[in-house]
Amino acid sequence: MTLFPINQITIPPRIREDSSNETVAQHIDFLRASFRRFGGHPTGMFQPIIVDDNGNLEDGWCRYTAAVAEGWPSVPVYQRRNATPAE
Repeated sequence: MTLFPINQITIPPRIREDSSNETVAQHIDFLRASFRRFGGHPTGMFQPIIVDDNGNLEDGWCRYTAAVAEGWPSVPVYQRRNATPAE
């Protein structure tokens, strides 16, 4: 795991709904409160997001969105290297 600059993460086209969905927006608000409760940047995020070699977000869109809303400059990530599209 490493810290990755949040402005270098690319969000690919999504299948799921965005944060305008009330349930998703509530979840993001919950994550923001959790981040603050457990220490803020970066220790408040217990589960890192996943990006590929190129910084494309693969998993953790809600956590990413909550971190952006909190103004974090970077986020904890696992970076999958040399993964095939099927993986």
